[in-house]
Amino acid sequence: MLRTLFQPWKEDRVTGAQGLDQMLRALVMNTVARFIGFCIRLIFLSIYLALSVGIGVAGLVIFLVWPIIPISSVILLIIGVSV
Repeated sequence: MLRTLFQPWKEDRVTGAQGLDQMLRALVMNTVARFIGFCIRLIFLSIYLALSVGIGVAGLVIFLVWPIIPISSVILLIIGVSV
């Protein structure tokens, strides 16, 4: 997605401009389309990175807590019986 970060959104381009007025209008519209494409792709990249980091942290926490669960259940059972 980084290769296409500055591509126009949905390939929305103005082509075939004749004359200075139409060429300037095409330039502005193409620039706006590229800016919109940049913003939307940047939002999607940010969401992807945030979700990837969140899933990685959650996986690490589960990986570290998982071996403790059987030990803690035995310890809590012993504490409960002795009370």
